Amino acid sequence: MTTYEGGVRVISMLRWPGQIPAGQILNGIQCHQDMFTGLAVAAGVTDVNEKVKREKKQYIDGVDNVDYWTGKAKSSRRNHIFHYNESKLTAMRMGPWKWHFSLTEDYYGNISGRSKPLVFNIRMDPFESYDSTDSYGHLLQKISWQTGPLGELMQEHLKTLTEFPPVQGGKSFDMSNVVEQFMSHGHD
Repeated sequence: MTTYEGGVRVISMLRWPGQIPAGQILNGIQCHQDMFTGLAVAAGVTDVNEKVKREKKQYIDGVDNVDYWTGKAKSSRRNHIFHYNESKLTAMRMGPWKWHFSLTEDYYGNISGRSKPLVFNIRMDPFESYDSTDSYGHLLQKISWQTGPLGELMQEHLKTLTEFPPVQGGKSFDMSNVVEQFMSHGHD
């Protein structure tokens, strides 16, 4: 799996006769936790995120998109999404812009960090292929203003990870730093 759009973007289909217009096609950003939150709202549980936080001490960053699904809102309530490969944050999408911090070319490939992120406009380049040195450098300079909002969203995200650590981390067969891990965790 990669965090290029072809590795993370999937279609969703919802059917709710009398509520969601048949044949409607929406293209806003949405993720699985939004489906969880929205379906809970549709089932009558309006505060599911707060309920899970209070009862389970877990954080769900899903947004209620029922108004978007039913046509009462013109756009998705989600405007950004963090992309992970197991426990490694590899990319972030903000509006039409996708910032790659690390890459892997296929499921079995190594994840390589980047000193400068790759940036793509998903609406203009859905295959994330416009990355020649000349074109990419120009684009990165043109949209560098986004680092401010991106940094704010990242700080909010990191704060939730501190307050509500993940219940389960990703597991991999990465043995490249087994000695360092052993030494840092003691000799038990």
